[in-house]
Amino acid sequence: MNRPGAVAPPHHAGLDAVRGLAATAVVMVHVYQLYLLGGHVQSWARAGDVGVSVFFVLSGYLITASVVRDPDFSRRTFLLRRAARILPAYYVSLVVALVLVDATPLFTAGGRADVAVHLVLLHGLFPGMRYSINGVWWTLTVEVLFYLLVALLAGVLRSVRGGWFVAGALTVTALAWRHLAWSPDTVTTGYRMQQLPGVADLFAAGMALALAERTRWFRDLLARAWARALLLGGTAVALPVVLWTYHANQPTYYRNTHLLLVWPLALGVATAGLILCIRTWGAASDRIARASGLAFLGTISYGIYLLHPLVIGAYGPAWFQRNPAPPVVPFVLYAMAGSVLTATGLHLLVERPGMAWARRLTSPARPDHPAPRPEDTP
Repeated sequence: MNRPGAVAPPHHAGLDAVRGLAATAVVMVHVYQLYLLGGHVQSWARAGDVGVSVFFVLSGYLITASVVRDPDFSRRTFLLRRAARILPAYYVSLVVALVLVDATPLFTAGGRADVAVHLVLLHGLFPGMRYSINGVWWTLTVEVLFYLLVALLAGVLRSVRGGWFVAGALTVTALAWRHLAWSPDTVTTGYRMQQLPGVADLFAAGMALALAERTRWFRDLLARAWARALLLGGTAVALPVVLWTYHANQPTYYRNTHLLLVWPLALGVATAGLILCIRTWGAASDRIARASGLAFLGTISYGIYLLHPLVIGAYGPAWFQRNPAPPVVPFVLYAMAGSVLTATGLHLLVERPGMAWARRLTSPARPDHPAPRPEDTP
């Protein structure tokens, strides 16, 4: 574990692997939805939207760690680097969606208003806009609002007790929101539960881990063999159980008030346990991540997330037209290959230059400062 004064936690390929798995799961759930719309049920992939929740936990951990560990933390630097990390690739994806996929929104007043709201990343707040151009982009509204909240509360987060207060307040807010905002209309419930207050405990789970790593008692605890064994065994049991619970109940999830209340928190805790396992056994997890290729998928996961619906949409109509009983595995391979290829180009041509520019802009006097990595983004 790191000393409290370190600027940021060391990069782990294992965390990239988690991100790569989460991005793959999101691709799978959209393949499932495409087949479902075509009248072909593929229930094995229906729980893939869990990947979005995993991204939120990772963001909570990595963003909080970067804020509380940096002795020279600056809100300006934080916000500029966040903007440089997510906006260039997002705007390129938006142009692709509007020019190469569907330009209709550009030719109506309502459509142009929709585009304008997308430009400022607030589309997730409006039921009619959150899925309108690219259905997965609603999560960017949640992420951006979380970044702004962290910037606003950075001084509190960096205090000894303040961070725990914030994590606790986010958890209580999420539980109260999900209890009070539930509606018999599952569409309304889904919209409400996918706002920042409804998923705040996912961010809080990652936040709590980042805060715990700063404390001596936590580091002393993990120095004990029995604690590490308990962590590994508990995570190995809890994470599959939590994932299976959602898979088994996904069709009725928004009607199950008890599951809706407690399941996101359980997933947040289990995912935080996975992050801690990777941090504790970093060398082994990094070797596995790199050898499997999952670390690379994690590096380009933001591009996969932004572009895969466009890839699936491009392949889908022709695939179903040519195959009355369309096979799933070849389509999944095509979708993943196309998503990886386009995401790699986006990463090399847009994301990396954007991060390098932000580094030069915010750290002119610190040329040895490590370049920002794509590890703390959706």
